[in-house]
Amino acid sequence: MSNTRKARGMSMPNNNLGWSVETAAKPLPVLGVWPLQTAPPVVWADAAGRHDVRDLARAHHEAPEGAVQTQWCARLAPGSAMRLLLLIRFTNPVRCEFSLMFQPGHHGALLNAVAAGAVTIVTREPQLRDGVVTARQGLAVEIDRKGLQDALDGTPHL
Repeated sequence: MSNTRKARGMSMPNNNLGWSVETAAKPLPVLGVWPLQTAPPVVWADAAGRHDVRDLARAHHEAPEGAVQTQWCARLAPGSAMRLLLLIRFTNPVRCEFSLMFQPGHHGALLNAVAAGAVTIVTREPQLRDGVVTARQGLAVEIDRKGLQDALDGTPHL
């Protein structure tokens, strides 16, 4: 028996975290990546249509105690390369849910750096100082390393 449900032409993991179909179906475009050696890697995401995502770094700067959940999934399409989807949900100090899509062949260095356990997400072109994104501009997110490895191994699938 399958552990997935169908929605809009894709399979969603049937999990108790309750990820929305919208979050998985419309990942934010990744405009650039910087796999840094001395800091969490930086992902520049296009959040032009998502005020809630653009405001996350400011909200967390003002109230640094936050709660976040992440999950990696593999997205497989016939005749195309595997894509990895990172689902991210913030519940404190503000509620916000979104996803980012990566291509292992194109973003391999970033995924290797993310395997260390964290990523910094920015929604404006990053200003790096000594290889580190300024705190007000970026938002560091701890990543489930085992979940990334499971997705690379092919489970769970989208």
